[in-house]
Amino acid sequence: MSRPRTPLYVLEARGSIKKDPQRYRERQEQARKAPKAEPVGPPPSRWTVFHPLQARACELFSAGEGLNAVAAALEIPWEKARELKDAQVAFREGPRLCAIWAEFAPQVTIRTPMRRALLEQFVVAMDKFRRLGETMRTSEKNNLLSLTARLELDQRLPSVGKGVRGEDGTWEEYD
Repeated sequence: MSRPRTPLYVLEARGSIKKDPQRYRERQEQARKAPKAEPVGPPPSRWTVFHPLQARACELFSAGEGLNAVAAALEIPWEKARELKDAQVAFREGPRLCAIWAEFAPQVTIRTPMRRALLEQFVVAMDKFRRLGETMRTSEKNNLLSLTARLELDQRLPSVGKGVRGEDGTWEEYD
C-alpha cells in the first residue's frame, strides 16, 4: 500500500513548495478547483415538520390508546395513525435536536453531502450524551468523538491546557 499524500499546508510549512514549485503545481490547481464550502443550512425537515394532528395523537398514544382508537378519535385512516405513532419520537425530540443543530451548525461547513449526514449523526449522538452522560456505552462515546474529529469540531472547542483554577474562577497557567 502506498503512502498517503502529504497535505499541501504541511508541504508549505516545510518550504517544499517554495523549493520546487513545478512539482506541486498540479496539486495546487486541484485545490483551487475543489468545491467551495457552503453553510449547513436549516435542520432536517423530519425534525421540524409534523402533521397537524401530531400533538393530539401523541397525547392519545401516551394515554395508552391503541392505533384503532386513535384513528377513530382523529377521524383518519389506520395507516395515517400508524405514521403518526412512528413519528412520535421525532415529535418529542425534534426541538432538542434543532437546538443542538443551531449550536453546532455555524461551526461546520459542507463540502460534500456526506458531511451533512455526519452532522445529523453528530447531533443525535450529542443529544444522547447530554441526556445520558456517563451511562452511555463506550462505543457510543467513541462514535461521538469520531464524529467530532471528522467534522473538525475538536479544533474549535476550547482546549484545556496546563493550569489551575484560581479563586476568581479563571485559569492560571503554570509550568
